[in-house]
Amino acid sequence: MVKKRDEAVRLAKFVVVGVMNTAVTYVVYVVLRALGAGIDVANLCGYVAGVVNSFVWNRRWVFRAGSGCAVRQAAFFVLGFALCYGVQWLALHGLLMAGMGEYVAQLLAMCVYTGLNFLYNRCLTFR
Repeated sequence: MVKKRDEAVRLAKFVVVGVMNTAVTYVVYVVLRALGAGIDVANLCGYVAGVVNSFVWNRRWVFRAGSGCAVRQAAFFVLGFALCYGVQWLALHGLLMAGMGEYVAQLLAMCVYTGLNFLYNRCLTFR
C-alpha cells in the first residue's frame, strides 16, 4: 500500500512540476512569437527554459534523486528531453498540417511531451 501511495504522490508532484513547466514553456513561446520569432525558434526556446526548470524540480523534489550522480542524471535528462521533444515537434507539425490552430496545437503537443517525459524520467533518469 505504501508503494502505491508513494507513487501516487510522486505522480502528483510531477503534475505540479509539469504545470509549472508548461507555464514556463508556453509563456516563453508566446512572448517570443509576439516579438517576431518563428514557430520553431520559439518552440525550442520555450522547451529549453522548461527543461532547465524541470530538471531542478524533478531531481530535488519529485524523484528526490539529489544523492545520485548529477552528471549522469543531467545527461539522461537531456537525452530524454531530446527524444520527447522530437516526438512533440512531430505532433505539433502534424496537428498544424491537419489544420488545427497554432496555439491549441502547441498545447496538445505539450501534453504528448509531458506524458512521454514522465515515463522516460521515472524509468531511466531518476531510477
